[in-house]
Amino acid sequence: MFKKTRADYPPGLLAIYDNGGATIHRYTVVFTPYNFFGGLRFPTLTMSANPTHPQGVGLRGESNSRPTKSPRERVIGLDDLPDGCRRCVEDDLRHWEVECPHCGGLGPELIASGPHAGERCRVCVSH
Repeated sequence: MFKKTRADYPPGLLAIYDNGGATIHRYTVVFTPYNFFGGLRFPTLTMSANPTHPQGVGLRGESNSRPTKSPRERVIGLDDLPDGCRRCVEDDLRHWEVECPHCGGLGPELIASGPHAGERCRVCVSH
């Protein structure tokens, strides 16, 4: 299990950094890693304040190690992101593999409703 920078982040999200506008890609979002041929890959999303605008920036990337906050950045919450950025992150999270609190495995999603809502993934409920 990977420690989130803030406890209020939803499953699949490890950190959100804001560099205060020092660069055009002001916001950096770090997602939970996935296994890639025996090694971990940390997906990232870097964005300007309006990533879906024709002149905006929205770049997806990956790192072999967990990206950390630089001295000029501050940690922010998902609700602190501009609306366009938050929508991009929420859209990515809808398709993300999250760690199941029951079995510890990675599954495409946790059960959304029923007796195991938010507690188990579709894989461990099927066994």
